[in-house]
Amino acid sequence: MFISSTGSNLLSAWLHGKTGDDKYRFTFDLLTLSASLFYGYNFLCPLILYLSTTYILKFPQRLSLTQLISIYGYTNVLWFPITLVNFLIVLTVDNSKHHVVLNVIEWFFVLVSGAVTGASNLLKTTSVIKKNCFILAENSTAVNASNLHFRIMVVLAVAHFIFTLLVKISFFGIYT
Repeated sequence: MFISSTGSNLLSAWLHGKTGDDKYRFTFDLLTLSASLFYGYNFLCPLILYLSTTYILKFPQRLSLTQLISIYGYTNVLWFPITLVNFLIVLTVDNSKHHVVLNVIEWFFVLVSGAVTGASNLLKTTSVIKKNCFILAENSTAVNASNLHFRIMVVLAVAHFIFTLLVKISFFGIYT
């Protein structure tokens, strides 16, 4: 994401920028932000899920922390298409003239990428979470198991949606 954001901004400044002393300035803080955001999300979310299902909910069949981290980590590959699309957008849309159009296009592609990566995470974790919820609710009803499963999935979906919003704001900004 750092390379995509920086490269597309540099390309945009070169293609659509003004001539003169206005040169693109690299923001290397974005590299730290990128590493912190992606690695933080890909380690913290699985860690919180693991700890809460192991020690709070006491799932009988524990989720593997390494498997959860792998699931979240491998879905980052699905963010790669947005980096390519970002370069194509810069080639065709001048930010100084069409910043609203650019913003709408970026929102669309970030939300689609976020939806695909989030769905991948949820689909890969839902079966084991659902199974554990039904084992826990053996003495209770199936409705309680479904409610617990649904609440866990909603929390994971909201966490991923917040992550997606942070990706959009951090790397593409919000233009008005």
